[in-house]
Amino acid sequence: MVVFITLLIWSWNNNDDRFSGATTDKSYTYIQPTQHQTQYLNQSYVSLPLHVDLSYDWAQFRTWKKDGWTLASTRDSRHRDSSFLQGLQDYTTKGHTYLELDALVKTNKDPIQATLLDLTVVIYFDGGDLQQLDAYLEMLVKQTAQPKALWILWTPSSTLSSRAAIATQLAKVITTIPAKIIDISKDGDHYGWIKRLQQISTAWVWLVDMEKDLSHINAVPNNAMAYLYLSAHLPDYKDTLLGMNAMLLPANVNKDPRNDHLQQPQFVCLPSVELPAVSQPADLLLGAWLMKKSWLSTLTLDLMRRTPQSSLPLPYFISYSLRYHLQIPTIALPPPTLSSSSHCSSIRKAYLNDKPWIQQQALHTAPSALDFRQISVARHQQTPIMYLIHGPEQAYSLYPLICRLHQQPLHIVVTGKQHGLSGTTLRQTMESRNDCLGLRTVIMHDLDLPGYSNNNDDYVTSRAMDGIRQLDHVLRPGVLLHVSSASSSLHRALSLAYSMSSSFQNNNNDYDGLTLINLPMDQIRHALWIADLPLKSLKHWNIISIQLVVITDRRPHSFSRLLQTCGRSYLLGDRVDLTINMEQSADRVTRNLVNSFEWPNGRKIIRHRIKKGGLMPAIVESWYPRDNDDYGVILEDDISVSPLFYTWAKYNILKYRYGGPDDLSRQVFGVSLYSPRNVELHLVGRRPFDPNQVLAGTIYHPRTPYASQIPCSWGAVYFPEHWREFHSFLSAQLEDLSHNQYLNISLPMSRSDRWKKSWKKYFIQLVYLRGYVMIYPNFQSFESFATNHLETGTHVQSEKRVNIIDTFLVPLMQRDTLIHQLPHQRLPDLDQLPVLDLWGRLTSHQVLDDRANEWHPQISACVRRKETFTPDDILCPFTHIPAWERPDTPATTKKIKVYTMTEVIEPLAYVTAAATTKDDDDEYEWPISIDVALFSPLVDEVLMEPDDQEQDLQLDWPSIKALSTAQKVKI
Repeated sequence: MVVFITLLIWSWNNNDDRFSGATTDKSYTYIQPTQHQTQYLNQSYVSLPLHVDLSYDWAQFRTWKKDGWTLASTRDSRHRDSSFLQGLQDYTTKGHTYLELDALVKTNKDPIQATLLDLTVVIYFDGGDLQQLDAYLEMLVKQTAQPKALWILWTPSSTLSSRAAIATQLAKVITTIPAKIIDISKDGDHYGWIKRLQQISTAWVWLVDMEKDLSHINAVPNNAMAYLYLSAHLPDYKDTLLGMNAMLLPANVNKDPRNDHLQQPQFVCLPSVELPAVSQPADLLLGAWLMKKSWLSTLTLDLMRRTPQSSLPLPYFISYSLRYHLQIPTIALPPPTLSSSSHCSSIRKAYLNDKPWIQQQALHTAPSALDFRQISVARHQQTPIMYLIHGPEQAYSLYPLICRLHQQPLHIVVTGKQHGLSGTTLRQTMESRNDCLGLRTVIMHDLDLPGYSNNNDDYVTSRAMDGIRQLDHVLRPGVLLHVSSASSSLHRALSLAYSMSSSFQNNNNDYDGLTLINLPMDQIRHALWIADLPLKSLKHWNIISIQLVVITDRRPHSFSRLLQTCGRSYLLGDRVDLTINMEQSADRVTRNLVNSFEWPNGRKIIRHRIKKGGLMPAIVESWYPRDNDDYGVILEDDISVSPLFYTWAKYNILKYRYGGPDDLSRQVFGVSLYSPRNVELHLVGRRPFDPNQVLAGTIYHPRTPYASQIPCSWGAVYFPEHWREFHSFLSAQLEDLSHNQYLNISLPMSRSDRWKKSWKKYFIQLVYLRGYVMIYPNFQSFESFATNHLETGTHVQSEKRVNIIDTFLVPLMQRDTLIHQLPHQRLPDLDQLPVLDLWGRLTSHQVLDDRANEWHPQISACVRRKETFTPDDILCPFTHIPAWERPDTPATTKKIKVYTMTEVIEPLAYVTAAATTKDDDDEYEWPISIDVALFSPLVDEVLMEPDDQEQDLQLDWPSIKALSTAQKVKI
């Protein structure tokens, strides 16, 4: 019995999470933990920090000389066309020096008035010293460019100044700039005065915070205002928050535990003689901010909603709010002269002691500039996967997947305590467990979203999307995985964003290429193999298309059984189209069943033949791939499938088509859903087959899947390139058989050469001549994902069915033991699979290729070509064919009727003429490949007798019956 440990523990000491009794809101139901769950509540938590990989020495700003200031780009292909600004934030593009910026300003194509700036200077004066205000006003007058207006925001509670004193100082210094003093004492707490700034008439604002310590004012150069203003109009800096005095905070996402232990977090004040004097990202500006007036509405909105960020220190609040909502980065420009700055002592103290700020940092949703840099430095690490968890139910469902040992680091984003689960609770829960293998790769982030209330769904969803964008902006995850829910507004927003642009995108295409994986909550336990797949495989999750292709005739009961088993399968939330191919002789019951059957998982496509085709065209013509990411699951109507057939198919496709070595993955032509009990290609007849016996005594695990050359016709997935090649190969042979019979393609020692009307005969030929293989399951007791019931039809007569069905019928996997039976609970790599030939004998890929090389000259006059997925090199007649028997000589050229065609605008005549060969046969190069596209249409004279594989079955009935009896006795 397999038990999934999916346990989530809630801490009674955590007062911020609502776990006391059942509570229901608009989207979720929170449930009381069971007695089994609460037994872990009193366990002491281990002190392993989930937010850091202890095995990696994270870079710091102090190590930049060793690491290099400009780093090699670690961005994937979706960011190759990124802007200068994005490269600057990633530390993959070097910033500008002061001289370089000055040169760029002078060569800027857009003319800007550099003497009278479209700018309002706003001085926030609360509790300051009049002497400092006087010094700042004098500095303002000395600027080489003047603003259009000056505002002084004044609080009457200040004991060091009065309105009259301020007016006196203003009159002494300011004579040319329109100025006014505004009383902001009634504007409320948390920077309510910012709302007043909406009345500013200029396009730009230079906001100045008159702190008690403004000793750096005297060092402000006379061209500072024009320098910032003109730089803000450069293409590289047009959407940035600019200043010259700034601060770099310690890492937040990838915190250095050594700094935490020593309680010495790294702060850097800019400008700094220890860092390069170039423009660079900053976490916050100090003293003054140059911004667009239009951005103030975002700050005001945060204040009106009283978000937790609105109570943070003003420098951090401004930078955080603009970055969070508008993706506006904070950039510190180098000053004309470089000197060490010491004006950030007050902000450093607030960071260490301000409780709201400490709580905000603990959520790990506010990446700092150092986090950006660390991700770029750690270029040896793989791109992470990001999980989004919205409430405790989703955490409970995702827990088994999270705890598998992933190939990439994981970042878990939770929506916060107001939605039933905080990052602290989830982290403590996971740390208290001993069954989570992936614990060391987990980094936790808490969006801390407000709870749902009347008519605020859009606001909560918008906040969530902003938080996800911000984390993606620095982490660059390749995949975002979350639980799909039709009733969740967040799920709808994510799906809409993905469907509209195939990714999250902003103006800089920052989220282009992010793969969104939506998993139904009740099917996550069937997709635990996701942890086994590399990122390059998971990136194809939504790209591949797996179609169900069903062939039926006059067996409505069998057909209904197949449809029902398909409908009960776990499709992992994917869109899966169903194509039903009906033979011309399909009865009324079958047609009614086809019309009435509902398929909610994708399109239902119905095809009906108007002329009896037989089994070969019914199978081969049932599906043709749309592109190289289109896969066909071909099922005859006497087959039924396991609920897990789709998970097996998708796991194998992602693993072996997109995650393995290219040279080997191109040799795999499909994935079998069926586990055969016998091999039919021995010349003497069918022989029993058991992979356990073949692999006994070898290095392979008993449950290792294997690669076999035998194509499966009883439930299998076929790959697009190989199926198209097979179409061309089969068409050429059928054309040749009906006309000149130049081709003589045969196989050594294969019973399939006796077959004349079986599609498998030709596929086996192609497989042998190419060295192709198909992946087969190898579970206990032949447990499979498809089985054949041997219904009466082409291959089986009703009176013989009872005697042979036990030899072909295999048990279907109903309980999901897929990964638990696999070696090491995952599919082996492609080059680690055992390889079997057409006769079920253990061999290797190299031997298969050598056999193909050896046999190719026996059937073709052309040199063998590999990995082309075209059969031209196989379809080459030999040069000994007499010239008068060649189909392209004048003696055998068919006359083609001339068709005329009249156009509405201009009459045109289209004439098709047959090409003639040169008179001199010596100039004609032989041999040549047969081009299927040049074949003339062939009228299909279908023979109505059964497929010739039935004759082999009839010959084998005595041995099959004996085999079945022997197996029963053995059991």
